[in-house]
Amino acid sequence: MKKFLLLAGIALIPSMNHLSAQFWAVQNSNFAPSSVGVMSISIVDANTVWSAMRDGSGNNTPYKNYSKSINGGSSWTSGTVNVGTANSSIANISGVSATRAAVALYDNTTGAGGIALTNDGGSTWTFQKQLNSSTTWVNFAHYFDANNGIVAGDPASGYFEFYTTSNGGSTWTRVPSANIPAPGIDEYGYNNGFYTAGNSIFMVTNQGRILRSNDKGLTWTVALASGVVLTDFGSATESGDMAWKDSNNGIVAKNSPDLSFYKTLDGGNTWTPVTYTGIPSSTGISDIAYVPGTNILVATSANPLGSWKSYDNGATWISLNSTVQQLSVRCLDANICYSGTFQVSPTAGGMLKSIQSLLGTSEIAPKSIETSLKVAKSDSSYKIISQTGIKSYTIYDSAGVIVKSGKSDNFTLQGVPYGVYVIKVRDLNNTLSSTRLIKN
Repeated sequence: MKKFLLLAGIALIPSMNHLSAQFWAVQNSNFAPSSVGVMSISIVDANTVWSAMRDGSGNNTPYKNYSKSINGGSSWTSGTVNVGTANSSIANISGVSATRAAVALYDNTTGAGGIALTNDGGSTWTFQKQLNSSTTWVNFAHYFDANNGIVAGDPASGYFEFYTTSNGGSTWTRVPSANIPAPGIDEYGYNNGFYTAGNSIFMVTNQGRILRSNDKGLTWTVALASGVVLTDFGSATESGDMAWKDSNNGIVAKNSPDLSFYKTLDGGNTWTPVTYTGIPSSTGISDIAYVPGTNILVATSANPLGSWKSYDNGATWISLNSTVQQLSVRCLDANICYSGTFQVSPTAGGMLKSIQSLLGTSEIAPKSIETSLKVAKSDSSYKIISQTGIKSYTIYDSAGVIVKSGKSDNFTLQGVPYGVYVIKVRDLNNTLSSTRLIKN
């Protein structure tokens, strides 16, 4: 039977919501079933987050439940996708807005299904595209924006069954075989076994390959060949996960026989081992993710329990938690990360949210300083000078604690102690840049 990539081999450990450190805060995901794990997270913005769950009891019970927050995780509302069969489960969820999201549905026995969409916040769902083959497992569905999306399945008629849309799902077009690397014998993908970075999307297979598209799924190439790092991303004897900063910079975590990391700087043409410290070699990585636009990684594990952060593309790891099983993880930026856990009841956990920034002034690499960003001081006031306009700013102290934020290009530091700070600015193009700020 085909396995779910993320949670393969992971079982619920009771009493898991007692955090030993305060990077994460526990939130109640509010899923109706008990003993389930949050395995898919899609962060739309600072307020809107969608998530989907999977059975954590080991019985492989089919569930079509999702949960959504529109207030930054302060509260979660759950519901059920009202299409598909009684045997359907959600492979992943992809949020577009507070009202619009897509799920990949697959039958627990045959794998058949497709992509379903809601436009009313989850109250009702409609199938947009069902895969043609009744024996093709659905692996994932993703919307890059309101118009451009993809649904992906295993090989049918001799090549992977991928469909894309550029009009919000009104029409879907199968990606031709000439645009996809030929599958190996009995090669298939995994439920939720994909990663996105901008317009690039990556998919793992049971033969240790990574397939990559840099144009929202229209054309595909091989970013990792079988056997270069591992021979299977999700078997009982060998497994792994991946994360991508952009179309060129990626990392693979290999879980067996001991944890190892491999990175690429050229889109997968070459992969090199990463010598790392700070994370036990016995760790089985559940999920790994980049903070968008940075060299910062966050990795989670259910065995041993915990999570870690790295500021240098996986060479040095720092513990964030060592007492809670953590499954999925995604970050909007260095200030907002979510991690899925197991919940034992609707009001007992299921989700963690970061309550500290991943950044401190000493942890910002020189190359991340945006030379076009300047802060001018006049008497007791400051003015942000940017070539692209200001959407918002956040100021951090040396411990990564937020001391001030706002949406104007003018501000003061009244009440803030003298010292060295970091200011991060989001411009009107939604790009983050940063520079050091000194109050003296």
